[in-house]
Amino acid sequence: MGAFASMGFSASQTNVAFGGNVPLVCKVELGQAFGTIGANGIAEIGVAQELCNARSGYRLVARTSGVAEGASLIVDGQRFAITNERDFVIAETSGPAVKSRAIALDAGNGDGGGNLTLRLEAK
Repeated sequence: MGAFASMGFSASQTNVAFGGNVPLVCKVELGQAFGTIGANGIAEIGVAQELCNARSGYRLVARTSGVAEGASLIVDGQRFAITNERDFVIAETSGPAVKSRAIALDAGNGDGGGNLTLRLEAK
């Protein structure tokens, strides 16, 4: 003698939703952060490593102080005239990104001294 059990299953659909908050992370680090001025008057400063998860992108902003008149910042081969104590945008993205950019300084009429600050601003 045997026993049999019968179970009926009906097709159903279950939706599960997960929610959460991802913190905004935007940071830039400048590797090396020093350079010797070559015969061409250009100092290779280093490579800026950027990471930002802002959905609408970000701006890479530079600020200098104590840099000689006529100097320019060179970012991936593109020149930016320097005005000390003023912010200037040197790159912009339209979404989250991880990027590396080569940074150099054309000392102009100076000795290459001064300060450079880089920061990321989420849009």
